[in-house]
Amino acid sequence: MIDRAFRLAYRLVYPMAERWWQFRQNHDGVLIAVWVGEHILAVRHSYKTGLHMPGGGIARGEHPATAAVRELQEEVGISIKSTQLRLVCSFASRHGWIHLYEAQIKTMPKLRIDRREIIEAAFLPPESIYVFDPQLAEYLNACRSVA
Repeated sequence: MIDRAFRLAYRLVYPMAERWWQFRQNHDGVLIAVWVGEHILAVRHSYKTGLHMPGGGIARGEHPATAAVRELQEEVGISIKSTQLRLVCSFASRHGWIHLYEAQIKTMPKLRIDRREIIEAAFLPPESIYVFDPQLAEYLNACRSVA
């Protein structure tokens, strides 16, 4: 019951947060493409449709790589070091700058989700992800063209 209340709160608050970020125009964030072999980590948020890469906002004064490490821990329970991350690119979004990182993990980690913000997480073959966000689509297309 409590998890359901949190999910409802996320769905109600997220649209307001997006409007605030547009107004502020300096809400920088991170996305993390986590690979185990040929499988990429995808998460489903309680307040958005589709599958997405894990990620989130960068706190004031926080380094983007530190934010990426923190977001992975918070969203799916994966602990990595910032030295395991590779910055793929940084690009402007409608809210601020997004820093896209990539991490290769050797063994399949046990995923822990809170069932409040993140309601599903799995490592999937890229071709099986049929609903995803534009950044994930661009990233996966770029990976395919490089491979």
